[in-house]
Amino acid sequence: MQYSVQQFDSETRVNCFGEFLSQDGPNIQPMAEDIFNRPSGRVVLDLSGLDEIDSAGLSMLLFLRKFAEKESKTVVLSRPSPNIREMLDLACFDIIFEIC
Repeated sequence: MQYSVQQFDSETRVNCFGEFLSQDGPNIQPMAEDIFNRPSGRVVLDLSGLDEIDSAGLSMLLFLRKFAEKESKTVVLSRPSPNIREMLDLACFDIIFEIC
């Protein structure tokens, strides 16, 4: 997965692109440090550019949430495509995350 970050006063927006799969595992820690070391308390992961996510990608979203909690920040999942939303729903992520 590739990502870009936009910093706003009230939130950090992370635009996610491509596929979020098991091979992205080694990059998740540096990504977390990059996005959660910013000043805002709310991180919005914009999933509209995400084409595919597998179970490892879902696990990495959980990792990001736990990392955020340690930093007293919240994570919101934003604009998932219908197929990504289906995966999030099947995993009951609507209970764990705010999805908008």
